[in-house]
Amino acid sequence: MSADSRFPGLSVVMIGRNETAYLRQAIIPAMQVADEVVFVDTGSADASAALAKALGARVFFFPWCDDFSKAKNFAIEQARHAWILNIDCDECLDVRQARKILPQALCRNEEVAYRLRIDNVRDNGECLTSTALRLFRHDARIRFSNPIHESVGEALYRHWPGRRPSELPLRLMHWGYSEASTAEKSERNWHILQQWLVREPDNIFANYKAGQNLLGKGEVARASTRFGHAFGLLLHHPERQTYPYWPDLVQQYLACLRTAGAEGAFDRVRALVTAG
Repeated sequence: MSADSRFPGLSVVMIGRNETAYLRQAIIPAMQVADEVVFVDTGSADASAALAKALGARVFFFPWCDDFSKAKNFAIEQARHAWILNIDCDECLDVRQARKILPQALCRNEEVAYRLRIDNVRDNGECLTSTALRLFRHDARIRFSNPIHESVGEALYRHWPGRRPSELPLRLMHWGYSEASTAEKSERNWHILQQWLVREPDNIFANYKAGQNLLGKGEVARASTRFGHAFGLLLHHPERQTYPYWPDLVQQYLACLRTAGAEGAFDRVRALVTAG
């Protein structure tokens, strides 16, 4: 469907596998604020596809290939409306808030994308807040990249350089942070990340995310190696300050060096950052 033939309004898109425990709380609110919900099943052994259809979603199938971007881009291609809201199956919209905020946001001709607030709720009730690019125009130039930790950010920065997407005061509640599901997702994500690094050993973002993953496992030396490689690749990049994770990369690399007792390397890295 070409841009000119798309209907006004909003398509919510989501991908999932074996999601019957979550689909009701994701799809029912989405159906109340969107013009359609597109659910792409990536190989469920349960009744996810049937449940999504019964809840009113348009259902499609995509064979899982260890690449979140490919699955999400397939979902976008099935959507029929001018704006895309990407959510996970274990997330839900605040309907009252969305009805108040979305109509005006979708009418701003100067905007191509928005960052939304994600409230990640853990088993113990703790809520960790982050933001992510989740709402964007249905434009052929805007597609996800990266097999894991996928984002439309690269496409936006490439085609609309210098434009920073606005943040909407619109909240998504994310419920998928139980200990069991987190451990399972971590192993899956690490497998995909390792495959990505084999294909693209000098990918800056892949090395940065690998460092974070290893640090979370307590493997400080290996994390430091990955952070160091990403740091070296970005250090002399003329536009490194436009990379949103540059400050975090520097901070986490320095923390690894200090933990490892590598004070000489710590001082050199800090001097390079200060000089740059």
